Amino acid sequence: MKSLLFVFFALSACKHTTPAPQLATLLAPERPEATQAEEQPSFDIEISCDDISNDPNPTFTVDGLAGETVSIRICARAGTGYEWLEVDVDETYLTRKVWQFTTPPDNPMIGGSGWRDAVYEIKKSGDTTFMLEYRRQWVEDDVIAAIRFLIQTPEK
Repeated sequence: MKSLLFVFFALSACKHTTPAPQLATLLAPERPEATQAEEQPSFDIEISCDDISNDPNPTFTVDGLAGETVSIRICARAGTGYEWLEVDVDETYLTRKVWQFTTPPDNPMIGGSGWRDAVYEIKKSGDTTFMLEYRRQWVEDDVIAAIRFLIQTPEK
């Protein structure tokens, strides 16, 4: 019996090499529909996992005024090591107000599926761009999705 347990634990400790996960398996499933009792927050830009799978490098243009906010919700999966990271946010034009990972209320598992919620306040008139990259923070060239945002703010 002891040798059988030893073999079981020895086999379970072996590491198996698997191919790199595909984008669709790294991202969360579609967000469940809210029931009438649950009120879902409103976002200016919502990007589903299907959207990212179909086009991992989209560009979004937002027209706004100084003092307004731009809210973004993107699907994410915390437990994969991949996360959304900001690139080239010009603090002259934008101030980040919210940057949080949100889990679904019906399945709040640690490391599970959820969304990256970001809210930026437009500080002044002019045009600016920034990107959100889906990658492992410690690997610079491991970007599997990159979303570009163009914020256009007319002069008053």
